[in-house]
This record gives sequence, structure tokens and C-alpha cells, in this order.
Amino acid sequence: MARARNSNRRGNELNQAEWGHFLNLLKVLAILFVTFSVFHWIIIHQVQSKPATVLTKFIPKKWATANNKIYSVQEGDTLWDIAFKQYPARNSQEVILEIKKLNKLTTDSIRSGQPLRLP
Repeated sequence: MARARNSNRRGNELNQAEWGHFLNLLKVLAILFVTFSVFHWIIIHQVQSKPATVLTKFIPKKWATANNKIYSVQEGDTLWDIAFKQYPARNSQEVILEIKKLNKLTTDSIRSGQPLRLP
């Protein structure tokens, strides 16, 4: 009987040590999660608060060729609006397909401040 209590006590000590390690791991993961969430929030808000003209300076120089124009998407713009405003004499659907191809877009989704290459 004494032997059973002794082994049971050793098992509880080991179990408490394992729980201590587990709780420390959870604390570290929580700190990392909060830290990266804060950095992500700061970066997102820094980029969204910049005007589109500031963001266009980060466009690769190889994008700006004689044949292509760079357009910074404004709040509320759609590909249809851009195609119609920039090329009123052309078929807007064809222009949209060209814009998507030039910018490697898989959807019609664009966001404010995004630079787009135009044909």
C-alpha cells in the first residue's frame, strides 16, 4: 500500500511538471500571437492611410514602359469604371481582360491605392 502511494505521488509530480511546461508554452504562444497581431494592425493601417500617390513610388520601374500607364485605384473604383473612363472608345470588356492579364488578376476585385498597369 505504501508503495502504491509513493508511485502515485511521483506520477502527480510529473504531471504537475508537464502542466507547468504546457502552461509556459501557452503563455509564449499567446504573447507571440498578440505581438504579431499588433504589428499586422499597425502595418495595415499605415498602408491604408497613405495616399495612392505615395504608394506608387514603390511600383517596380520595369512596369513603367512606353506602352503602359500606371493607374492608382481610387475609393469606389471598379475595373469597369476604369476601363470606361480611360478608354471610352474601346470595348470595356476587352479592356478589362487586358488589365487583368497585365496585372495577373484572377478576379475583378481591386482595392483603393492599388497600382494597376493599363494597356
